[in-house]
Amino acid sequence: MKQIILIALLIYSSILNAQIEDVRFTTFTYLEPQHYISIGDWKGDGFNIGFGLEYQSNIVYAKATTYAFPELNDISYFDVGGAFGFNYQSQMRFWRVYTGFIGGRIWRNGNGDYAYMGGELGTDYYLNGWNNGLFIGLQTSLTSSTDSKYYSNDDTITRWNLGLKLGITF
Repeated sequence: MKQIILIALLIYSSILNAQIEDVRFTTFTYLEPQHYISIGDWKGDGFNIGFGLEYQSNIVYAKATTYAFPELNDISYFDVGGAFGFNYQSQMRFWRVYTGFIGGRIWRNGNGDYAYMGGELGTDYYLNGWNNGLFIGLQTSLTSSTDSKYYSNDDTITRWNLGLKLGITF
């Protein structure tokens, strides 16, 4: 029985490997501009910026990211993380839709004892399709993180984020 399962897994991985083709690498900047402004009694948290490097195939993607938010809840925030998931690319490679799992480590005021994990969903538009060039994207994520212990009595906090990606492909 073990041999049958092993053979089936080998056949499955061979088929999957034969169907994956490299599409592109990207580097990007990530911003959440809605936090830049204050309206009425609501105080914006100010400047924030992230950077990432991503590999995309026709089926899966993987990326490494870093993000800084100097005044989130009046305490500096910095994270290093990554993502892995599935994506769909339009036939001419102008549009991409993706969803995956994200996770990483958080530093609050220099203390790096915190973690986050969750999921992301997004879409990107590539100005040159197949060729190297610029792209713009919209990304949302839902994460659970443990850095709330730094500024409240809660063990975790759930965050919904919405941001804009601007980048280049190579």
